[in-house]
Amino acid sequence: MVKASDSKPVAVDAYVSFAKRYDALAPSKPHNALYERPASFELLGEVTGLDILDAGCGSGICSEKLARSGARVSAFDITPEMLALARERCAGLDVDIRLGDLEKPLDWLADGSFDRIICSLALDYVERHAGGIRRVSSRCQAWRQIGFLDGPPDARLAGRAHARSENLF
Repeated sequence: MVKASDSKPVAVDAYVSFAKRYDALAPSKPHNALYERPASFELLGEVTGLDILDAGCGSGICSEKLARSGARVSAFDITPEMLALARERCAGLDVDIRLGDLEKPLDWLADGSFDRIICSLALDYVERHAGGIRRVSSRCQAWRQIGFLDGPPDARLAGRAHARSENLF
């Protein structure tokens, strides 16, 4: 991952500059609306009554859908401008939104406190994938589901998602 000149992740500066434009396009952009979100939500399955972590929530598109489906959602992102959009989108819903970085400790999140975790397209901006995955996965209850979608979904995910268990450590 490329760092900006002041050691901030490049995603922070990039999304600051186009957060509103991203938020306007992402809900209906084919890559997101037809592939990424359907694949992610299929991997998560039924979420009613569950505690879900949306790691790298961006402007809150997934958080909103999860909360409207009956989940209790905790969400975080590294970009304050995206968090402002997420708070606006999720106003009045059961969504706790905070500033957080997948490359740093997530101390405000208790280990084992989530039934499922979604981390959709956020790992593209994490320099050390294994560390980010470890930090997030410890927050999920044992034998629960974690859905990471990194990079563009391929044909295997286009019409149906494949859930699998894999030891990443």
